[in-house]
Amino acid sequence: MAPPPMAAAPAKKGGNTTLYIVIFFLCVISVMAGTFYFQTQSAASKAKADLEKIQADTAAKMAAAKSDFEKQKIQAEAAEKTRSAQLRAELAGKEAALEAKAKGKEAQLKALEAKVNADLKAAAKTVRNANELKAKAANERNTALTRLREASAAKAAAEASGKAIDKKLADEKAKLARDAAAKVAQANARAAAATRGAVAEAAKAQSMRKQLELAGAKHRQQIAQANAAIAKAKGDAAAAAKAKAAAAAAARAAEKARAAADAAKRAAAKAKAKRAKRAKYRRKDELSGRKAFYLRRGGNKYCADEGSKWKCNRRSIGNWERFNIKDIGGGKVAIKGGRNNKWCADEGNRIRCNRGGIGKWEKFLVKHRSGNKFYLRGGRNNKWCRYTKQNVKCDRPRWNMATQFRYKRW
Repeated sequence: MAPPPMAAAPAKKGGNTTLYIVIFFLCVISVMAGTFYFQTQSAASKAKADLEKIQADTAAKMAAAKSDFEKQKIQAEAAEKTRSAQLRAELAGKEAALEAKAKGKEAQLKALEAKVNADLKAAAKTVRNANELKAKAANERNTALTRLREASAAKAAAEASGKAIDKKLADEKAKLARDAAAKVAQANARAAAATRGAVAEAAKAQSMRKQLELAGAKHRQQIAQANAAIAKAKGDAAAAAKAKAAAAAAARAAEKARAAADAAKRAAAKAKAKRAKRAKYRRKDELSGRKAFYLRRGGNKYCADEGSKWKCNRRSIGNWERFNIKDIGGGKVAIKGGRNNKWCADEGNRIRCNRGGIGKWEKFLVKHRSGNKFYLRGGRNNKWCRYTKQNVKCDRPRWNMATQFRYKRW
C-alpha cells in the first residue's frame, strides 16, 4: 500500500501558499492510495477469471480425453498455465504496488520541495531586510558625524566667546551628537543581528535542499532496482539489462547527492560553531563604545575620571563620567577617561587615566555577565578591580559581587 501521508509542517515563513501546496499533494497521495487499491483489486479479479477459465478448459478436455496418457498431458498443460497465470498476477500486483508507491513518494517529495522553496524565499527576504538595516545604519552614522562636527564647532565657538548662550548651544549640540551616536549603536546592533539570522536561515534552507535532493536520488535508485528485478522475473533480458544500467546510474547519482548533502551538513555545522564562537565575544563587544560606569552597591553612583584615580560618587553623567571603550581583541579592552581624554592604566593601588598610548597596564580583561553587568581585570598583576574607600583598584584574585560594575550608554 502507499506510504502514510506526511504531516504538513506549519508554513511559518512561507505564508499560506506553502500550506495549500502541501495539502494539495497530500490529496494526491490519497488518490494514489485509492488507485493502487483499485489496480490491486482489478489484478486479483483478472487472475481469478484466468484460473476459472483454465479450470473450465481443463475439465472439458479431460471429459473428451480417450486415454490416460492424454489426460496426464492435459493436466500438465493446465498446471503450467496455472503457474503462468499466478506469476503474471503476482508481477502485475508488484508493478501496481511499485507504481503507487513511486507516485506517493513523488508527491511527498514535491510537498517537501515546496516547503524548502518557501524557506529559501524567506531566507532571501531576511537577507534583503538585513541589507536594508545596514543601509539605515550607514545613514545613522552619517547623521552622527554631522552632529559631532556641529557639536565640535559649537564648543569651539563657546570657548572663543565665553558667552553663556554659546555654551548652552554647545551643550545642546553635544546632546544631539550623543543621541545620534546612540542611534548608530542601536542601528548597528539591529543590522548585525539581522545578518546573523539571515546567514543561519540561508544555511539551514540550503542544507534542507541538499537533503531533499538526496531523498529524491535514493527514491529513483529504489525504483530502478525494483524495475530491474521485475524485468528479470518476466524473463525479458533486454529490459532487465536496461533497467540494471538505469539502477547503476541512479546509484551513482544517489552517492553524489549523499556527498553533497554531507558537505552541506558539515558547512552548516561549521557555520553554527562559528556563530557560537562569535556569540562568546558579542556580549563583550557590547561594552565597546561610549559608556558610563556605575556601582551595583553604593546607591548606583557613577564613576568619574579624576585624573589621579577613579572615584564612584557621582549622581549624574558629566564629561568626567564619560568613558570610551576600545575592543583590542582577545577578550580585552582599553579604556579612555573623559577628563583629559587619556588612556586608563592599572597601577595596582588605583586606576589612573593619564596615558598617551596602550601598553600592558592599559589592557583590561572583560568578563561580561547578564544584562549590563561586567567585571574588569587589570593588566598589571592580573587582579580583578573593585571600588573601595573612594578609589578603584585592581587587587582581587577572584571576581565576585564586590567587583561588579554596571554600564550605561551615553
